[in-house]
Amino acid sequence: MNHVIRLALGAALLLLLGCGARAQTSGTCNGITVPGWTTSGRPTTPPDGTVGYNSSVGYCEQYSASAGIWQPLGTVAVQVATVTVPSAQILTLSTKPVTIIPAPGSGRAIIVFFANYELLSYTVLYNPGGSPTGGSLFYGTNAGLAADGGDGGIGTRTTPNITLDSNPVAANGTPLLTTTASIANLPVVWQLLSSQQAYTSGDGSVRVTVVYTVVPI
Repeated sequence: MNHVIRLALGAALLLLLGCGARAQTSGTCNGITVPGWTTSGRPTTPPDGTVGYNSSVGYCEQYSASAGIWQPLGTVAVQVATVTVPSAQILTLSTKPVTIIPAPGSGRAIIVFFANYELLSYTVLYNPGGSPTGGSLFYGTNAGLAADGGDGGIGTRTTPNITLDSNPVAANGTPLLTTTASIANLPVVWQLLSSQQAYTSGDGSVRVTVVYTVVPI
């Protein structure tokens, strides 16, 4: 029988809806065990607000009927990736993407919150073959969806470029948080927007720092 358990946590009130939740007592510590599943074993037709522990990703999640997706419950695990890209890779950045965040694994997708680009230890700025609009973070390759607001042509100038993208959108304007199936298990790479913008000369490395999370899909 479905039931509601209300548990006061300080000033917060946690509502757990569903079947299978049960109280656990060990010594002086009390807790609640919620229903559990794997990503592939999720409920097939869950009502809005269904909560459970996903052992495939290691945290509790809740179902949003309006978005049609499972979302992490409570605090999102934020991660940071920092990659220093050498000159040899920057000079081929138009055709060879550089992996910044590896593919997260089956049933998961990466959501980028923040990216910072900084040109380091250069003697000659990079010279683009075309318009110096620079590159961006992409899912998979530059033929895929953009994962941030772009590097601002960092190779052609010395000022660091910071982009914020708390909910990046696909080409049709739909937030990626509601279309995570399209970016499932794809790495986040840095690449120039097109081969026409290839850097023909220049030196120095670029440090790329990305703040992101991984969500189940």
